[in-house]
Amino acid sequence: IGYPDFVEDDGVLYISETDKKTARLHVIDPSLVQGLMDQHVLASLALRGLAYGASPPPPSFISPTWGNITAGDSFTVELVFDWPTVTVEGTTETLLNCSSGA
Repeated sequence: IGYPDFVEDDGVLYISETDKKTARLHVIDPSLVQGLMDQHVLASLALRGLAYGASPPPPSFISPTWGNITAGDSFTVELVFDWPTVTVEGTTETLLNCSSGA
């Protein structure tokens, strides 16, 4: 694939690809573009495509199917902590301390 580029036409974003004989345009999902543009202001969890979620988390759970990475499948792991501390087995452990007295 040579000479990739982004193309915008009438509010739709595409990625282009070419080789010596063929040129192709691939539509980029508008929700992906919107998510990229909004990521610095979002304060919520990504729930679309969620394989597993629990609140509070159980001590153990059955692992979801991760797909076949060698065939091009992928997955994302998102962790959320009760910032800046998290309770572990009844005790509070500090994850980050930025105070000068630490």
